[in-house]
Amino acid sequence: MEMLSGVLRAIRARGLSIPGDISVIAGADSDLAALATPAVTAIRWSGIDEGRMAVQLLLNRLGGDRKGPVQRVMLSTELITRESCAPPPGKR
Repeated sequence: MEMLSGVLRAIRARGLSIPGDISVIAGADSDLAALATPAVTAIRWSGIDEGRMAVQLLLNRLGGDRKGPVQRVMLSTELITRESCAPPPGKR
């Protein structure tokens, strides 16, 4: 959320408009993304699922799988489309 607020401040400081000059997608959904003007498109995922998977991976390592291969985990995500994205200027 801190990164999103910094991005929004930087865009405003440069006099740019969202989505007229630049599109913005937040890496995580938040109240700030939903309440910003315009509302910011964001990626949403389950923190509960993320936490469960992190605990499981940690328990696997603590249980003796310390030298096992690196594991890649894919969790479900959802794109929450809001007003902060538009085609590039000239492509509208």
